[in-house]
Amino acid sequence: MVNQRLSTMNANHEVTLEHLRLGAIKGQILDSDGSSVIYDLFQEFGVSQQTHTFKFSDAATDVRIQCVKLRRKVDQALGAQPYSGLRAFCGADFYDALVGHDYVKDAYHRYQDSALLRNDPKSGFRFGDIDWEEYRGQVGDIPFIKADEAYVIPEGTGIFRTWFAPADFIETVNTIGLPRYAKQKILDFDKGVQLHTQSNPLPICLKPRAVIKCTMN
Repeated sequence: MVNQRLSTMNANHEVTLEHLRLGAIKGQILDSDGSSVIYDLFQEFGVSQQTHTFKFSDAATDVRIQCVKLRRKVDQALGAQPYSGLRAFCGADFYDALVGHDYVKDAYHRYQDSALLRNDPKSGFRFGDIDWEEYRGQVGDIPFIKADEAYVIPEGTGIFRTWFAPADFIETVNTIGLPRYAKQKILDFDKGVQLHTQSNPLPICLKPRAVIKCTMN
C-alpha cells in the first residue's frame, strides 16, 4: 500500500516537472495555478522572444520556405553553437492546419505511399528539416500549449537544464539536491503511516531566444 501511494505521488511530481519544463520552453515558468509567473526568462536574460507566423489560411503559402526562415532565426540566436536538429511541439489546431495545408499534402503525395495523408500522424512527422509533433500534455481542460501555437526548439545543444534543490530536512543540509525525496512517519499509537514526498526542480532554458514561438493565421 505504501508503494502504491508513493507511485501516485511520484506521478504528480512528474506532471509538475513537465509543466515547469514546458514553461522553460515557452519562456515563462509558471506556478501550479498556471498564471503566477515564477521566472520570466526573457526578463531575466534581458532579451525578447522570437516569433514566426505561418499563414495556413493561404493555400499558396510555401511552408518549406517558412521552415527555412524559422531555422535561420534559431541559427542567429545560437551563433556558432551547434545543434543536432529542430523539434516542434504543436497545439492541436496548429498541427492540424500544418498537416492539412495543400503545400504539405502535395509534398507527401509520393512519400511512403502517401502514408501521412491516409493515417492520423499523431506520432509526428518530419517536414522542412523540423520534426513536428502534436503535444497532448494538459491538466484538466488546460493544455500546456495553446491549440493555435507551436514552439520550435533546437536539440542537442545543452541549453535546456534542470537543477534540483535539496529537501528542507536536517540531513540534506549542504548536500546535492536529488530529483525526489520521500519520508514516512508512524502516527500516534501506531494507527497508520504518514507519507511525505517533495521535489524542488528548476528547469531553465539558457538561451530563450533560440526557442521560436509559432503562431498561425
